[in-house]
Order: sequence, then C-alpha cells, then structure tokens
Amino acid sequence: NIVRGGVARYAAPPALAPRVLDSDSVAEDDGMDSPSDTGDDSSMFGSSPFSGANDELSIAKQSLMSELSDGLAATTPSAPGLGGSSSEGSGRKLDRELIAELLLTLEKLNPTSAPAMSPLLNGKWKFAYAGGKTPGLVSLRSLLNLAALVPKSPSGAPTVDIGDAILTISRTQPRVEASLRTRVLSLENTLKLYATLEPKTGSIMMEEYKELESSLLGFKLPFQSPASYSRSLVVTYIDDDLLIVRSLAGAPDVLVRQEKEWTGAAADDGWENVPVEEPADL
Repeated sequence: NIVRGGVARYAAPPALAPRVLDSDSVAEDDGMDSPSDTGDDSSMFGSSPFSGANDELSIAKQSLMSELSDGLAATTPSAPGLGGSSSEGSGRKLDRELIAELLLTLEKLNPTSAPAMSPLLNGKWKFAYAGGKTPGLVSLRSLLNLAALVPKSPSGAPTVDIGDAILTISRTQPRVEASLRTRVLSLENTLKLYATLEPKTGSIMMEEYKELESSLLGFKLPFQSPASYSRSLVVTYIDDDLLIVRSLAGAPDVLVRQEKEWTGAAADDGWENVPVEEPADL
C-alpha cells in the first residue's frame, strides 16, 4: 500500500478470513448441487499468497490511468501531462506525488521479465505522461504552450489544434514512429519522427533519432552529426495496457496502449514461419 503522511492513499482489499465448516455447511459445499461452485479452495483456506500482489497491482494501475485520463492535455500553457502543474481546462490539478508513488508501486510489481526484449513493446501507444527532456518532447511542449496561447476563432473553435502524441513500435528498424497531428486554421500537418530501438540488456534500450518528416511541407530531414541524438531508456513496466520507461536520470514517460501488433511471443520470434512436420504414422 502507498502511505504518505500516515494516511494510505489506496489500499488493497484484505485477504478473506478462513471459513470454518460444520457438518451442515459441508453438505451444502460438496459441489454436487451447486453449479456456481468453481472448486476453488481459496475461500476455505484464505486468499492465495499471490492475490494480495495482484490486487495491489490492479488498484495502482487503475489509479494511475484515472489520474492521467486527460493525457497530454493542451488546454493551458502549463501542459499538465508534460511537466506543468495544473490543468484549468479539465478543472483539476495533477497529483504528481501520487503519480510518483503509483509508478514505483507498478514498477515493483512489473509482471514482465526482460521487458526491453518483450514482444509486448510492439504496437501503438499514446503518451499519457512525459517527464523526459528529449528534443521531441521539448518541441511538443513548445507546440502545446503555443496552441494554448493563440486566441480562438470567432466561432469558438481553436485556431491551433494539437492532436495526441502517438508512438508506434514495430518489429523492423527503424522500430519507432512518433507522430503528431497539428492544425492551424484549415491547414493540417502530420509530423513524424523515426528512431531505431535496440535492446542492450533485459531492461535497457538504446533509442537513436533517424529522420523527421512533415506531410504538409513534404520534407524528410535526416538526423546526422552534429544534429544526431540518442539516449538510453530503462523499461521499468509493461503489460497489455501500460508502458513505463525512464531516462537514466529517472524521468518517467507513461504510455497507454491503443492497438496491439503482437499476438503473443510467437508473433515476433519467427515461429509462425517454421513449417510444422506431421507426425510419422506408427
């Protein structure tokens, strides 16, 4: 459980108390006349030793996703999901201390071994929180702040609209495509940043920017020395829905899955292309 100032911020449900059976209850619980009886003995002997950790993970995950439900909202210059302190547009203030505690809880309970090598990485992700200071995120902060300061049109529609920051990770290099849709008046543009992603250990990956592309201007700008950029990332948590990565300095980025590209471990290791031999007749 997470505790601050002597007060628990959230708490996992308590374990079920052991249930003492008498002769009448044994007759009722023998499974012969109860179609709802699953045969699980945990209700008799108490909760599974793993249920507490699973409950804690589930509660922490739901609490984090609820706290970050606005995503990288750009309704004010503070851009709350990108390091600002408030969100006037959503009418609430992000609790950064709670977010930090929830991240630590989830990372402690990470269900995926060797997350930097997991096929779970592949798919489409939406940035929900960004604490890093990469060139891409610094540029995004500037765009969000600019969009918040530009007056609305006479009809009340925003003059500048910034869409969600989407990160797509695939199986082939460059594995990373970060895309951002923007609109100024009636002019729409999609910016795409491509990067390679290589695992160095079971938890650490190396990201290197390769190219920037603009659909409106029709240009492709390669990242070459001295304008090249690379960084190491620590994948601290990943499951079917959530991805948490940190810079080596500890700054966290939180991403929520939008689409899956994987169908299990076999989808990314080439096993689907291995011919299956029929068993020989005996």
